Amino acid sequence: MPDSPRRRGTSRRVVLLGGLAVLSAVSTACAPGEAHVVEHGLDGALLTARTLLARYDATLAAGGVDRVELLTTLRADHEAHAAELALHIGPGASRITGAAPAEPDTMKSLRKAESAARKEAVEQCVASDEPQAARLLASIAACRAAHWELLG
Repeated sequence: MPDSPRRRGTSRRVVLLGGLAVLSAVSTACAPGEAHVVEHGLDGALLTARTLLARYDATLAAGGVDRVELLTTLRADHEAHAAELALHIGPGASRITGAAPAEPDTMKSLRKAESAARKEAVEQCVASDEPQAARLLASIAACRAAHWELLG
């Protein structure tokens, strides 16, 4: 039986499993102590989530992009992230808005943005002293890693 051709590079399965491993490890490492509500420690994460949301909105509104269904799904993830972050921040979250892009993104530029946002979320998670915030940021980082893979 002939060998089936394999795609070179990292598979989605590896990225997703790696993301889950990171989420698990970081959640455990960042979770000692008692959980309580974070106040304003997640402002940067919310800004990034809302900025990504605005970028997806602009790209989808411009039309003419491939994989609309995928982009719509990824956009919904960012909307959920922003909602959860806002819930943890509280009333002050309404003042944090994402910057609308000057022009729509390409798949390549969205992928680059997802990569940068994932790195930021990991750094914020590691720096967080709040167990709830660390778990949330680890989950967001893992999701963004999956987005990066799906946009490739």
